[in-house]
Amino acid sequence: MIAKTALCALVLLPALAAPAGAQDTTFVLVDRIAAVVGGSAIPYSRVEEELNVFRQQGGELPEDEALVQAAFRDTTVRVNEQAVQQEVERAVREIRGQFGSELEFAQQLRVAGFGSPEEYRRWFSEQTRRDMMRRTYLQQLRERGELVPLAPTEVELRQFYELTKPQQPPRPATVSFRQVVVRSEGDSAAIARARALADSLVALLREGADFGQLARRYSSDPGSKDQGGDLGWVRRGRLVPEFDRVAFRIQPGEISDPVSSVFGFHIIQVERRQPTEVMVRHILLTPDMTDADRERALRTAEEIAEALRRGANF
Repeated sequence: MIAKTALCALVLLPALAAPAGAQDTTFVLVDRIAAVVGGSAIPYSRVEEELNVFRQQGGELPEDEALVQAAFRDTTVRVNEQAVQQEVERAVREIRGQFGSELEFAQQLRVAGFGSPEEYRRWFSEQTRRDMMRRTYLQQLRERGELVPLAPTEVELRQFYELTKPQQPPRPATVSFRQVVVRSEGDSAAIARARALADSLVALLREGADFGQLARRYSSDPGSKDQGGDLGWVRRGRLVPEFDRVAFRIQPGEISDPVSSVFGFHIIQVERRQPTEVMVRHILLTPDMTDADRERALRTAEEIAEALRRGANF
């Protein structure tokens, strides 16, 4: 593992072509230090030798190194060190869980060339930091309009299709359709009760109550309830607009006021954020529905269907 980069060329020797009997003070560069590993200097010639062997064995060198270097030079690119370490700890725990013991884990790391789990963690931290820098830099280029994705040509699309056609599963029958969705809505009293519960939960959370426990107890979202309200990483624009605006405005750790949407009232907490995505969790409180509410929605849907049959504009 490369621990520190040496920025200057240090290995110089006197020129061999000096005339006999004369002391030539000219120096010729024959090598330079590429890195220091522990206390040992690694010459650049050794790095080039290893790269040549790698290429001869069919390996391909990464093409995004220039992007990483550009990101490091751009003073506007910042990476949250806490986010780096959280990602590293998550990944290390996941990898460690694949082995039966710490000893087996350490042995596999040594086979991979790492002296200890700590050395692996330091290496992984650097790789994660570089990857985040690269992704943040690319996102900034896109937002400034300096990086415009190129659409594939018709020829490229056809070539890709022909190449992957044997691996494509049989396509099921498909239909194209439009729909009108009529939602069942609780009455004003049910909406007021849901809002009052949301306000009380916000107060408890801001006093230090456990978000996950309250989500598992009160949330109406079946997809995240059992995970303590966790929605994972969500990209901008993938949520309903009311939720999206608040999730990308509040700071990590902050508890939002109740947010009203077509689904009910959301209590939102952002855990981590990137320019275009957030790691977020929520508690959804949906107003209670009665049979009368559902019957009212059904009658509305039947009226719309009848109007469409008579030729109303869809």
